[in-house]
Amino acid sequence: MIIIDELETSLEQNALISNLISLCNTQQLTSIIATPILLY
Repeated sequence: MIIIDELETSLEQNALISNLISLCNTQQLTSIIATPILLY
C-alpha cells in the first residue's frame, strides 16, 4: 500500500508540474503573440 501511495503522489506531482509547465508555455506564447500587436 505504501508503494502505491508513493506512486500516486508522484503521479500527482508530475501532473502538477506538467500543468505548471504548460501554463508557463501558454503565457510565453500569449506574450509573444501580443507583443507585435502592442508594437503596431
